[in-house]
Amino acid sequence: MVSDNDMSTEESGTEEMENESMQSGSMPSSETGSPSQEMGTETATQGGKSKSKAGGRRAALRILRENVDSVSKDLSSFRKSHEVGSKRLEKQVSSLRNEVASLKSYIAKENSRAKDKQEVLLNKILTKVNTQKAKVSAEKAKVKSKVAARKSKGKK
Repeated sequence: MVSDNDMSTEESGTEEMENESMQSGSMPSSETGSPSQEMGTETATQGGKSKSKAGGRRAALRILRENVDSVSKDLSSFRKSHEVGSKRLEKQVSSLRNEVASLKSYIAKENSRAKDKQEVLLNKILTKVNTQKAKVSAEKAKVKSKVAARKSKGKK
């Protein structure tokens, strides 16, 4: 991974080298057949320029290597720091899942308890209603018997 600044400096450096070689009348080293042919046809001053080209390329490669090393170090530190965070988050998620499961079971138990209480209360109410009906019916029976007794006394 090379940043745009690194690429632009490398490109500008190679463009400058090509421009220098074009001004001297020779082709850039990437377009010539071999380095030995290039050295044979150039003069001593041109040979010095080709050494500077190689030195520039070496410097560019060294810079690229340094950048790759720094990026790989950054990546490894990023991974390490995020491993710790992701493990912590995984622990939090598992504890939250456990809490949710316990709350679900608690809610289910509470629902069953509430249903049981409701049934008990309904049974109590039903028994009270039934006893009141029995009392009312017994009172009606008494009243009827009294009425019947009065009628029978009145007929005699």
